[in-house]
Amino acid sequence: MELFKSSSKFSKKQIILLSIPVFFSNMAIPLVGMVDTGLMGNLSTIVGGNKLTVIAGPCSVESEDQIHSIAESVKTGGGTILRGGAFKPRTSPYTFQGLGEEGLKFLKDAGDSVGLPIVTEVLDVKDLDLICQYADMLQIGARNCQNYALLKEIGKTKKPVLLKRGMSTSLNEFLLCAEYLLAEGNMSVALCERGIRTFETATRNTFDINAIPVLKEKTHLPVIADPAHGTGYWQYVSPIAYAAIAAGSDGLAVEVHNNPEIALSDGGQSLKPKKFNIMELFLPFLLLIFASFFQGTFGLGMKYMNPLSWEAWWLVHVTVAMIIFPMTWALIVMPELFEIISSSPSEAIFSAMLLGFLWGIGGIMFGVSVPYIGLSLTMGIVMGLAGSAGSLIPFFQIDDVFSQPAFPYVIGGIIISLVGVFLTAKAGIDRDKLTNSMSKGKNITKGILIAVTCGLLSSLLNVGFANAAPIAATAEEFGVITRNSSLAAWVVVLWGAFLMNIIYCVYLLFKNNSWSTFKSPSSMTAYRWSIIAGLCWFAALGVYGQGAALLGEIGPVIGWPILLGLSLIISNYWAYRAGEWKNAKKPFTTLVYGLIVLIGSAIVLGLGNSV
Repeated sequence: MELFKSSSKFSKKQIILLSIPVFFSNMAIPLVGMVDTGLMGNLSTIVGGNKLTVIAGPCSVESEDQIHSIAESVKTGGGTILRGGAFKPRTSPYTFQGLGEEGLKFLKDAGDSVGLPIVTEVLDVKDLDLICQYADMLQIGARNCQNYALLKEIGKTKKPVLLKRGMSTSLNEFLLCAEYLLAEGNMSVALCERGIRTFETATRNTFDINAIPVLKEKTHLPVIADPAHGTGYWQYVSPIAYAAIAAGSDGLAVEVHNNPEIALSDGGQSLKPKKFNIMELFLPFLLLIFASFFQGTFGLGMKYMNPLSWEAWWLVHVTVAMIIFPMTWALIVMPELFEIISSSPSEAIFSAMLLGFLWGIGGIMFGVSVPYIGLSLTMGIVMGLAGSAGSLIPFFQIDDVFSQPAFPYVIGGIIISLVGVFLTAKAGIDRDKLTNSMSKGKNITKGILIAVTCGLLSSLLNVGFANAAPIAATAEEFGVITRNSSLAAWVVVLWGAFLMNIIYCVYLLFKNNSWSTFKSPSSMTAYRWSIIAGLCWFAALGVYGQGAALLGEIGPVIGWPILLGLSLIISNYWAYRAGEWKNAKKPFTTLVYGLIVLIGSAIVLGLGNSV
C-alpha cells in the first residue's frame, strides 16, 4: 500500500456529496460511488489526501462463498479496501472466534478476485507473521489500542496500519498509541474513530465527531470514521457517515454482510449489499437518462449542414465524435490510456475494432434505406433490430444465461420495447401518409431488406462495447474507477467505426468532387453544429458506457434498449416542438401510446437489475 497522505480539508467532490438529495440520506453510503477512490489494483491504494477511502466488508469471514459475494458488492459499490476478521476478539468466550488461517485465505482470495487490498485484525503477537503473509493492511482493534507490546511488533513490520481508538481512550492517549507505531519506523498509520463508551445506551457507542477535526489538527495522519461501531445500528450508519465526511474524515469503515440477520458477529450494524450499493441502483439509470437526452438531441445539428456537402459535414462530425472527444475525455480520467490499451488482450482489441467497423457500415446503409421506405419506417426497423439484437447478443454470451434471475425481465423488456418501437414507427408512417411525404414509386422490398441489414449491423456498436470488457478490466487494474473504465473500451470500438466512416466520406468527396465545400462562404454555422452534434453523440455513448459499467455484467444488456427507447422519446419531443406532428392528431395519439410503452419497457428492464 502506498504511503499515507493527510488532508486538512475535504475535497470539492466530497462537498458535492453532501448536497445529494435527502432521499438518499437514510440509505447507507450512497456517496461511495461518487468519489474517486485512488485504488491501484491490488497493489496500492492512497489513504488520505483528496481521495476518500472506503473500507468495507463483514465483521467476520464466515465462509468462502460469503466473503466472495460480499467482496463483489464492496467493489461495485465503490469500496477501496476489503475488510474481514479471521481472528475475532469477543466479549464472550462462547461466541464465534473466527476461522483463523482458513479465514485469511478466503479473505485474500476474495480481495484478489475483485482487485481490492485487504485489511484484517491482529489480536496476538504470535499470529503476526501468519497474518502478514496474507494482509495488505493490519488492523489494531479498540481492545488492543493500548497493547503496547503488540503495537511495537506491528510497528516493526512496516505494514500499513488501521489503528482503532479504544473505548475509553482519550485523544492524547490515542495519539501516543500511534507514536508507538511511528517510533518503530512505521509511517503508514491511519487513525480510526469508532465511538467511545459513555453513559448513553441508545446506541452501541457514542461516535465522537469532535475527534475528527481535533485529530486532523494535531497530527499529519489520515483519519478514518467507523460509523458502524460508532452507532451499532445500520439505520444510523449513513447520517454519521455524512457527518464524518463533513468534519473532514479521510475515509469510512463500514460493515457489509449478505445476510445480517444470521451473521455470526455484528449483524445489527452491518449493511446489506443493496444498501451499500444504493448508488449502484440509482446512479446507472440516471446516467442512462442523461445519455438518452444526448442521443435523442444530437440529430438536431444535421439540420444545419448547408453550405457543406453531407460528406464534408459528416467528416468533421465523426472526427470530433469518434476521435477527438472520446480520446480527450479518456486521457483526462486515465492518463495511461495508451498503456492500458497496449496491455489489453489483442483479441479484445481486434474484436472491438472489427465490430465498430461493421457498425459503421450499418450507419451508411441507414441513409441508403430512407429514400426507399421513408425515415419513419427506416427508423422503426433499425431501432427495433438494433435495440433487440444489441441487447440479446451480449446477453446470450453470458454463461448460464437461462438461469440468470434477470432472464425473464430482459426478454420481457425487449418484447415490450419492440412493441413501443412498432407503435412509434406506425405513428410516423401514418403521419407521412397524411402529409403526402411518403416515398412513391420506390422498391419497398429492397428498402426493407436494406433497413433490416442496417438494424442488425447497428446492433454491433453495443456488441463491440460488451466484447471490449477486457479492455475496461485492464483499465481498472491500472486504478481507473469502474464507471470511467468504460471509456477505454469505447475508444477502441470507435477506432474501428471511425475507419469505416472516414473511408466512406473520402470516397464521396472524390466521387462528388465536393472538397471545395470545405471552403464555402458562410460555413462556420455548419462547422459549429457539426462539432456540437459530435459532442452530443459521444456524450451519449460515454455517459451510457458509465451507466452500463455500474450495472455490471448485465449492463450492456439492459442499458442498450433503455438508451435507444428513451432517445426515441427525446427525438420525438424535438420533432413535436418543431411542428412535425401538426395536423396529425390520430398518428400523434399512436405516438404517445408508443412512448408510454417504451417507458414501460425501461422500467421492466430496470427491474431486471434488481433481482
